[in-house]
Amino acid sequence: MKYHGVGKFEISSGTMAKSAGGPPAWTKVFSDALIQLAVILANKGDALHARAFLQRYEAVAKPSAESLELCIEVEQKLGDAEAVREYRARLLAQFPDSDQAQRLGAENT
Repeated sequence: MKYHGVGKFEISSGTMAKSAGGPPAWTKVFSDALIQLAVILANKGDALHARAFLQRYEAVAKPSAESLELCIEVEQKLGDAEAVREYRARLLAQFPDSDQAQRLGAENT
């Protein structure tokens, strides 16, 4: 019987050998590219297209404090107060100790 996907086995220790790494996962490469494009577009003042890339990013990756902060900035430029409130709430709930959350707290005082 053959098993597919079984890694190397260390006979001396009885454990699976650790992977040497390898290329990054496609999802990581794709999500990094999406966030980079969103940053470029936001910096160029193209908030609408930046929003589109951020929405694609959120579909393939977990949000980070940095991505949520960018979402807030983009939605502020687009004038969507409800989206700004939602992203602020997510940032504060998911990353309360982040620099981004601290900056939001400082803005509200």
